[in-house]
Amino acid sequence: MPTKIEWVDETLNPLGWGCWGPGGTPDKPRPCSYCYARRLAKRHIRDCELCRQFVPHWHEEQIEKAMKWDKPRKIFWQSMGDLFHPCTPWEQIKTVLSAVDLMSKHTHIFLTKNPARYQEFNPWPENCWLGTTVTNQADFDDRAINLLKAKASMLFFSHEPLMGRIDVRDALHLPTGWPGPHLSWVIIGAMTGPRAIKPEPYWVRELIDQYRAAGVPIFLKDNLRWPEKIQEFPR
Repeated sequence: MPTKIEWVDETLNPLGWGCWGPGGTPDKPRPCSYCYARRLAKRHIRDCELCRQFVPHWHEEQIEKAMKWDKPRKIFWQSMGDLFHPCTPWEQIKTVLSAVDLMSKHTHIFLTKNPARYQEFNPWPENCWLGTTVTNQADFDDRAINLLKAKASMLFFSHEPLMGRIDVRDALHLPTGWPGPHLSWVIIGAMTGPRAIKPEPYWVRELIDQYRAAGVPIFLKDNLRWPEKIQEFPR
């Protein structure tokens, strides 16, 4: 579907609108405290009860829709959930990636809080961008190296929402002989919604300085209201 996300052209959700949350299960969901998608589902979804309840389930028509597009697009897969959640069946992920193999004209973008699963599908096609969400230092310590073990041509961090100070230098200055790819891009954004917590300016400035020093392109979301407009894309 068309989207307001500044860095993509389309979003598709083959698992519908739904997520169990990091560490969550169908029996014990653990939604993120900042989850905007869950809030939107309750307000706006009318044609699918499971989507309205934010329960992951299969929507084959989302894949079929993409197969009909002729004009090249940047497609964000599963923007309203986590395709690589531990509870997502391997076969469902493989179905999406098999379709991606047939759509070489598009750029396919994936974002997860569980980047270790990317390694199950190595190596990745050249037109796939793989990212992980890093909102604070704990996220970085848990997810960064797993992302960098994915064999893809483009890897990125999404610091959205930015919820704390983060030192990312361990991911930018890898040891000599590191066998995998390096970080190619970073997105920084703020929490949204009625109870949003605004990032401290020095959190943002420190990240900008770290990525600038390493030569990593930076995309600042408009919701940061940063005085300097920085919206770069991977080279």
